[in-house]
Amino acid sequence: MKFAYKKIPIIRNLTLGDIVFVYRPIIPVQIKHKSKEIKYEALIDSGADQCIFHSEIAEIIGIPWREGKK
Repeated sequence: MKFAYKKIPIIRNLTLGDIVFVYRPIIPVQIKHKSKEIKYEALIDSGADQCIFHSEIAEIIGIPWREGKK
């Protein structure tokens, strides 16, 4: 499966309106836990063994993240 990199605007100087664009490997993912799921756009590190998501995502789909290992 192939995904095109997503074009993201980066503001270098808001006063001057200086905006540049960078391309990032952001892909749509669907995260599921039991009967709940969320669609999310994630920045992917294709060389990583694991991906990390913010705890708010876990809360939305009912994962008890506070009970996990620190």
